[in-house]
Formats: sequence, structure tokens, C-alpha cells
Amino acid sequence: MAEEDRMTLAPTELYGRSDEEQQNGPKIWRRKTEEPPGNCIVYSLTIIVIVFAVCLILSLIFLRISKPEIETVSISTSDLRFGGNSSNPYFNATLVSDISIRNSNFGAFEFEESSLRIVYADHGVVGETTIGGRRVEAHKT
Repeated sequence: MAEEDRMTLAPTELYGRSDEEQQNGPKIWRRKTEEPPGNCIVYSLTIIVIVFAVCLILSLIFLRISKPEIETVSISTSDLRFGGNSSNPYFNATLVSDISIRNSNFGAFEFEESSLRIVYADHGVVGETTIGGRRVEAHKT
């Protein structure tokens, strides 16, 4: 009957019986696979660095910067005047030129005001004009 009056005060699985002397202090149960909380930060930073490295490598391979392609589409003359004799010839013409700039990059390309010179054989520059600055959008002409 004395045993029926006994009452346990704590769960016996974790701490043993409350009326028994504990050996080597209380038992603290942890899962053996539990890792310290600092490893989560290390793993997260490692994943971020790996993702950044992969994006950098892919961008260097596929997103290479290329030079814009400049092409003369057509040149025509208007107001062509010529004359003179064999010792003193002259000619005067207005050239109309259509130039295209193709940008194959993923970003816009801007160019400042430039100049265009026309050279005739070995006689040097026979004409010059300015080209206003413009902006060529990505993958546009």
C-alpha cells in the first residue's frame, strides 16, 4: 500500500524518478543530428555566393559586349554640276548618304556628334559634314 501512495513528479523518461537520486546531473535529450544555429548563416551565405558566381559566369559567356556595326546603306548625288576644260576642271555635287548603326548589345549605345569626310582618290578630302549625336536602343538599328 505504501507503493500506491507514491506519486511521480516528473516524467521518468527524461529525468528518471523524482524520488531517486540523479546520477551525473539531469539528462538533457537532444537529437544527434541537430546542428549549431550558426551553420544556417554559413550555408545561406555559401548558397548566395555560389548563385552569384554562376550568374557572373553565364553573363560573361552569353552577354558579351560587341562593337556596333556601321553600314552605308546608300549614297546618291543631287545637284551635280561640272565643267571647265582639261587644264582646269571642276565639279560640284551634293551627296546624300544613308548610314545605319546596328546595336546587337543588351544595352543602349550613345554616340556623340561626329564628322564624316569624303576622300576622292589621291586628291584628299573633297567633302566633310557633321553627324549629330544619337542613341541606338538595344538590339535596334
